[in-house]
Formats: sequence, C-alpha cells, structure tokens
Amino acid sequence: MGKKKIMVIKAGGTVCEKPNKKGFLEIPKEGQDYFHLIPNINDLANITEIEISPIDSTNMTLHHRKKFADMIKNNYQKQDGFVIIQGTDTLAESAISMNYMIQNLGKPIIFTGAQKPIYVENTDAIENIKNSILVATENIGESAIVFDNKIIRGSRAVKRHSEDFFGFYSPKIEEIGKIEKEKIKFNNQIKRKFYLKPEIFTNFKKNVLYYSQISGADTNLLEKIVKDCDCHGLIIGGYGTGNINSKYLKAIELATESGKPVAITTACQYGKTDKKYAVGSEAIERGAFLAYDLTKEAASQKMMYALGIVKSKKKSKKDTIKEVKEIIQTPIGEDLTKE
Repeated sequence: MGKKKIMVIKAGGTVCEKPNKKGFLEIPKEGQDYFHLIPNINDLANITEIEISPIDSTNMTLHHRKKFADMIKNNYQKQDGFVIIQGTDTLAESAISMNYMIQNLGKPIIFTGAQKPIYVENTDAIENIKNSILVATENIGESAIVFDNKIIRGSRAVKRHSEDFFGFYSPKIEEIGKIEKEKIKFNNQIKRKFYLKPEIFTNFKKNVLYYSQISGADTNLLEKIVKDCDCHGLIIGGYGTGNINSKYLKAIELATESGKPVAITTACQYGKTDKKYAVGSEAIERGAFLAYDLTKEAASQKMMYALGIVKSKKKSKKDTIKEVKEIIQTPIGEDLTKE
C-alpha cells in the first residue's frame, strides 16, 4: 500500500508565532511556511497543506470552526485523514465542536499545536505535528487531540496547563492512545468506518453562557442575565455532584419558564452530576437538567449545537427545553457516560 493522504489545515497559533517589536509573541500576518523545519515529515504521508488566515486561538470563533468543517466535507473523499494545527488556548473546544459539527465521521480529525514556537530551541511543535500526521494515517475515526505523545478523545479533552508540554488530558476517561518512538498503541478508540457518509451541521446558536458559582458572593446578576433576550441557553457549574446555591433557583426558574434550557455540570475535574443531595435536586425541580460527566467545554459546545438543532424546528418553549435536554444527555462521539 502507498502512503496515506493527509490534509493539514494550518490555522495559526503559538507554533508559528514570532516576537514583535515589543518582545511579545504574535502570529505573523503573512504565511505559515514552517514544514521545512520538520525533518522527514513527507515520509509519513502524502501531505496536502492548506492555510487559513492565521489567528490567535483566543479569538477563535464559530466562523473559523465552520471553515474547518467545510474543508473536511469538501475533501472527505480525497483524503484519508485530517490534521488541524491551531493555538492551544481553545484547542479543546475546537476538537469538541468537530465532534458535533460532523456526525458519522469515520475518518480521523486530529488537532494539535505547541506550547513553544517551532522556531525556538526545545520546541514541542515538531514532535506534536509529526505525531499528529502519524496518528491520522492509523485506524481511528474520531476527533482527537495529539499532544505530548498522548492521544486524547476530542469530546473529552481539557487544557490542563498553560505552559507545560503535557498541556492536555481527559480527566474523566483514560487516554485513547499514546505514541512511543513512532509506534502507536491505541486504547478503545473509535475506529475508521469508510462506508460512513459524514453529516455536517454548523448552524450552532452562539448565545450561550457558562456560569461559575462563587461561594460567599451575593449578587442577582444571574437573574439579569437570564432575563436578557440575548441569552438562549445556560450551563451552570455545580459544586460536587451538581449542587446549586439556593440563591440561583429563582434565576433557573425564570430561565426555564421563558424556554431557556439550563444544564448543570460538575465543577470538579473528576466525577459526574446526580441528584443525591437536596441542593442539587431543587434545581432539577425548577426545570434544570443534569449534564452527567460532560466537561464544561463539551457542555458549552453541545448546548450551542443542541440549540441550533432545536431552534431550526421552531419548537414551543417547553418542547425546546425537552429536546435540548435529550440531545445534551444522549452520548455523541462517546462524550459522556450516563451510568
């Protein structure tokens, strides 16, 4: 067999940053030509490089992720896999969003980036990019992050460190693979399915808020937010198993009465939500629902996806919440565990 065909989409990020006149790292306005710095990269696959306007991932928007999805859709039959290189700040959110934007994937979409620019000594960019292309040629059919020799399910990924090379992990499940000396060992990855035809949906509703409780604080800001017509959906980070301070119950009730779904996640790195405590069940009685072990990043992207699906059907307020709840609580790309 010949080498696999891999499309690499370059979207900026630390990997191509250089110091500006003030000494701060920034993305150059012209060109992302750095593959010549990666030894033997073309031995790994037949690589097609595509550049989109480079962006610091802090400013990544739904518009940019739609571009990723459209490029993959338009080149799906021509390529064996895809690698997307972007900044690390919102790398997890991009990998998560692809899990919802592209259903019935069947081929790999591998995200990577770097904690140090490729132009400096001891950069992690070269290894991350080579490993990502290598993984994209293998038997994997899902969105994933390759970073620091680890393969992490995209729908479960979290950025864990701002500078360390071990930048990403999946706290609620084990990694789906690792790379050692260009040898890949997978662990329960979603495998390739060449017969699948991808279904693309990018009409996410962006008017979503994640609200983090602050113990001891006293404000009615959440009530003002849910009354705002610009807020269509809410995710609240619950304490422990999804416990909500009673001062927020009125805001939850106001939201659900106006047809705005409220999902409860756990703010803990490990574990999931349930209704074992009264302070958690009271929020459910007001119309909120559990997001089980979805990370806050996944719950936020999935809420935008679910609202996009439901709003296109022009449902009633009650049916909107019911259907959004069903979508949030149904596993997509193994993004959550209900039991």
